[in-house]
Amino acid sequence: MSTLRGADWGITYADDEDIFDILASFFAWDHPCRRFFDEHIFLDGLVAGGSEFCSSLLLHTVLAYGAKNYAFENSTVADSVEHFALVQAKTIFAFEAGHDTPATIAAGIMIHVIYLVNGDDKAGHQYLAQAVKMGQNIGLFDVKSASSGPNEQLRARGLSVLAWGLFAHQSLVSPPLYFQFMLIDCHRSISLNMHELPLITDTPKVEKTFTDLSFEEDLWEAYPRHVPAKQSLTNSIFAARASLYAIVNGMIPLHKKHESNRLSHDYLQGLKAIAEQLNEWYNTLAFPLAYLANATPHHLALQ
Repeated sequence: MSTLRGADWGITYADDEDIFDILASFFAWDHPCRRFFDEHIFLDGLVAGGSEFCSSLLLHTVLAYGAKNYAFENSTVADSVEHFALVQAKTIFAFEAGHDTPATIAAGIMIHVIYLVNGDDKAGHQYLAQAVKMGQNIGLFDVKSASSGPNEQLRARGLSVLAWGLFAHQSLVSPPLYFQFMLIDCHRSISLNMHELPLITDTPKVEKTFTDLSFEEDLWEAYPRHVPAKQSLTNSIFAARASLYAIVNGMIPLHKKHESNRLSHDYLQGLKAIAEQLNEWYNTLAFPLAYLANATPHHLALQ
């Protein structure tokens, strides 16, 4: 990371020190709560000068995304970076139409989130729709053949994180309702037109290759403000969220099947089954995730 130069990536709106600070803030605050790519594979690509998991498009997008929380440290720099990084990201995204790479898909998801947080959700719909379409084009959600070599295993992990990250986010903003759904965040209500969003109705068949959970509970309590989160924490949260949305996604076909009669015995039995799955999911959570006494942002983001 010490060799990172913004000029090498077409970044003219921030100096190298600001770029590093925003990336540090992103991996400490944003990434553990909303994970759309494997951080180690991304950073390896950053050092190497680019890869299918790390491109100038994704770097611009990460800077725009990370600038929001960085505003608490330096609002002047953050506001400028968010604006110009997003402009650059959208420009590159338009030029890369048809180039379905993991980095482009991740960038599309994150641009959608930026618009969502800004309250301009309709403008961001196209980016999520394109991300889902690109994922389907490359078979992102399908069963992969067994990976033998270390490079293949690393790539499989990157694709697995992306597939489940996209699935979880898309499930969050595409609930099984066919009217206005009010997504509440800490500042505002955002009205989403569900018919304008894509809908992945099937749980990804790709293996969860990110669930190697080793616990360092003594290091999980404090929010990692100045350093990236421990890998065990990031993996545990991500695996828990992926499993949660796989259960919640079962509500969609249930609602569709019984939309004419929501008081039928079969419908109520279906809801009961989902409730039991949710209860089992919570009861089997790793202890640090289930323990909310300190209510750190990592845990709150999981709920």
